[in-house]
Amino acid sequence: MSILGCDISDDQTVTSFHDVLASGISFVVCKSSQNADSNGDQDTFADYRDRIRSVSGLTFGAYHYLGTSDGAAQAAYFFSKYTPQAGDLVPMFDCEETDFLNNVGPDQATTIMAAFAHAAETHIASLGLTYPAATGTPGRPLMLLYTDYASIQAQRFHTDEFAGHPLWIAEYNSDNEPTIPQTWPKAVIWQYSDGGGSNPPGITASSTDRDRFLGPDLSAYVLRKA
Repeated sequence: MSILGCDISDDQTVTSFHDVLASGISFVVCKSSQNADSNGDQDTFADYRDRIRSVSGLTFGAYHYLGTSDGAAQAAYFFSKYTPQAGDLVPMFDCEETDFLNNVGPDQATTIMAAFAHAAETHIASLGLTYPAATGTPGRPLMLLYTDYASIQAQRFHTDEFAGHPLWIAEYNSDNEPTIPQTWPKAVIWQYSDGGGSNPPGITASSTDRDRFLGPDLSAYVLRKA
């Protein structure tokens, strides 16, 4: 049985997360912040966070949308908006062409990504949190890395630097699974559709991204006390 999810931002208006859960969705990941300033912040984040966490059976997650600012500064800004806690999906950092990869070369992109990840993961560990499938050095559980297959193939950043990070890949195809880049042995989450103009029950928007957890046990990627 597939474990389904969706990722949302201010583009979505959510009337009922109970309806989202009843539609078969098990996890919802919300955009909390972007770059290292208030441009791109999500006015709905705190409301959606609290409402998702209150729905039994629905797992909450947060993500930061990377920009071109210093990576460590972006990590500090992310955690000024979001405080991880046990029961949340391991946080994700979003590396997309728009607002990031299109504006920097591979070397600079890699530097920003690595600085963000190191600062963010160190902070998560300082809160005494880890997750069962965590990879990386002790005391630094690696975050989910979201990017698209085309950016990986084009080497828009140095993918080998992030081979240990659990991969959340965006690739829209007609297959039953994503194409896995050589750098990673597997993907953990697959964004398989941009919604195509549709939304889960309980959500109103022009469209909502749909995701699939590629494993039998989502709890392996849920934060818990170390």
